This record gives sequence, C-alpha cells and structure tokens, in this order.
Amino acid sequence: MMMDAIPTQDVREIIHLLGQVAVQDGDLPFKRRLLVDGLGKLVQADYWFWLQFKDGLNGDRPIPFSLVEGGPASQARRTKIAEGTTAPAVELLNARLREGSDHHITRRRVDVVDDGLWLSSELQQRYFEPAEFGDFLSSIYPLGNNFFSSLFFVRGLGQPAFTPREVCMAHLITEEIDWLHRQGMDVPAAEYIPELSARQKQVLFRVMAGDSVKQIAGVLSLSPHTVHDHMKQIYLRFGVNSRAELLAKFFGGGANSAKS
Repeated sequence: MMMDAIPTQDVREIIHLLGQVAVQDGDLPFKRRLLVDGLGKLVQADYWFWLQFKDGLNGDRPIPFSLVEGGPASQARRTKIAEGTTAPAVELLNARLREGSDHHITRRRVDVVDDGLWLSSELQQRYFEPAEFGDFLSSIYPLGNNFFSSLFFVRGLGQPAFTPREVCMAHLITEEIDWLHRQGMDVPAAEYIPELSARQKQVLFRVMAGDSVKQIAGVLSLSPHTVHDHMKQIYLRFGVNSRAELLAKFFGGGANSAKS
C-alpha cells in the first residue's frame, strides 16, 4: 500500500495513541478497546469493531471468536449491522474482503465494492441503510493458518466518505500492533461456534462485547429469562458454569476447548 505524506499532527496523534496503549495496565480486551476507541475517534467514525476470526475453508462463512466494539452510535444501530454480518447477505462483502487479504491491507468501502454493486446489495439495503450507516473503512491483518484480525470503522448515512488520509492513519496504526493482533489467537473453542443456533451466536457475541443480561435482552428484543436460557445452553456447549469461565475460553488464550 502506498503511503503519502501525512500531516505532522497526524503523526503525533498516531505516536501518542500507540504509546498510550503500550504503557497502560490492563488485560487484552482493555488494551484492544483502548486502541480501537482511539483510532475510531481519529478517523471520526460513528461505530467501530475489532474482530478476530478464522476464515472458513472453501469459502465457508468466517468463524469469529473475539469482539471489541465502540463508538457513539446507539446499540440498536450496532446490532442491526451485527445481524447483517451473520446473514447470507454478507457473503458478497466477505468474498471481496478476501481479495488481497494475504497481506495487511486497509481499504475504503469503494475500494472493496463499487458504488453500483454496494448500493444495490441486500447488505446495504436491508442492514446498513436501516441502521443509518453509510461508508466504511476496513483493515485486515493476516495471522497465518486462515486466522485474521480485522478492524472496521463505519460512518453515519449521509456523512462524507473516508479519505485516503484516514486510510493511511488506520493502516499505520494497525501495522504497528502485531502483538495485539496475535495475543489470544489460540482459541480451540472457536471451532464450536458454528454449532450454536443463530440466536445463541448473537447472545455469545453480545457477551463477548461486555453486555449485561439486561442489555442483551434490550438489544435483541428478548426477555431476560430467554437470554438466561440461551446462556445456559451456551455454557453447556462450552463446558463452563459462569460468564467468567466462558470469556476465558476466548480471551484467556482458549487453553481448553468446548465440552465434547
């Protein structure tokens, strides 16, 4: 990727953010959140998320196993996008994002999918537009063996598109955090996510994002009792008895796999 000269102030902001993340105490999710929140603000996004995933073989849907998200956009709008990422409509975008992802690559939406194809796509019309989201910027960092670390930044509908300058900033920052991309990669439990129902996956990802039972119920339009029922099934599938044990399967290095 060609890097044009960027303003001195941008360089200072990049150095400050990387330094802040490096010296802060905290666990892996905390450091990732600090980094992605800082970068999201630098590129003036409304919503951002950092996803680690294993790409499916033969074009199968990717298997996510780590999620950190943030931004001023409402939870309802974020959830609409999350629904789109688990729907068949996302296959077009996934296929385009795979192109060139054998190396670290940062692109604007228009560099991934042209205007005509994107605006007529089911993903845009059924999920992004109803959530009042418009342009996005993605940075995909390959980790080897079909594992990837991916950061997405999204702007509100009608807002200006991301600029080459912002692509440059996002790429430079995500290029310098190999250690944050790679920590927590050994997650055998991720292999069992496809066995969950669609609703159980949604609940699991909300738990990964740090939501309480009450928040999950509100976001997914479920009763707290129903959320508890889904969580019991998730606990059973992964052989755990608590939220802390479940999160340790994904953020604690994943030393133990799911219950066989």
